[in-house]
Amino acid sequence: MDESGGTDRRGRGLRRGLRSARVEVSDFEIFPWENSAIGKKNHLEQGRKIDFGVSPVPARRAPRETARLRRCAAGRRSIPGSRFFMATETISASPPKVSRLNGAQHKLWLNIFMFIVIAHWAEHIAQAIQLWVLGWPPKQALGVIGVLYPPAFTSEWMHYGYALLMLIGLIALRKGFTGTSRTWWNISLGIQVWHHFEHLLLLVQAQTGWHLADRPVPTSILQLFAPRVELHLFYNAVVFVPMVIAVVRHMRPSPAERSAMLCTCALPARA
Repeated sequence: MDESGGTDRRGRGLRRGLRSARVEVSDFEIFPWENSAIGKKNHLEQGRKIDFGVSPVPARRAPRETARLRRCAAGRRSIPGSRFFMATETISASPPKVSRLNGAQHKLWLNIFMFIVIAHWAEHIAQAIQLWVLGWPPKQALGVIGVLYPPAFTSEWMHYGYALLMLIGLIALRKGFTGTSRTWWNISLGIQVWHHFEHLLLLVQAQTGWHLADRPVPTSILQLFAPRVELHLFYNAVVFVPMVIAVVRHMRPSPAERSAMLCTCALPARA
């Protein structure tokens, strides 16, 4: 079948190398010998480093050899020596494309986002201290910024703007997280979706003059059951806690999570 002894020796050597190969369907493509150059060109265009094994096969046997190789791959069995052209990836494909926000700049924007979150959280802590430690009346317990400029605290636009900013930040930075950190980040995002809806409801009431349940002031749904200050302090806490866990896990990932990360947020691996 082989046109020369050299080709025959090359075929036997390649078949011996293929006997121990374990591949999955997504990891290889097979082509008749006549199409090997096309297959190689296609793989190189995808930016992958490919290890090529080649062996000629008569055209009449091509369908049978193709079916046999695919059956072996589908069953994840060792591939017996096949007189077929096979290309297997020796290095995984190029990493998936992500925005710079979730790649090289993820650490920068995550730090900026967390600074804003912590500053807002500090305002709620200050308001809680004014209410329950200093004994200020609710209308005067406006946090630090609210004491200096009261309209900033009483404006529903300001509260809604922050809730929207939080939601956008959680969505925009989400793809930079992997594994367990992504799970905790998703929990924070899910809670913030509801928190944002509550503030949107308050904003609509403030702009239209319609108040939920005929209350004298704009009222969110859960505010029907709990005072506004305590409720939104709770909201911010339950959004903040899983967010912090996500960031800590993101900075100290497991080996598998570290290998999947496309940013530089992780601390150096412990020895």
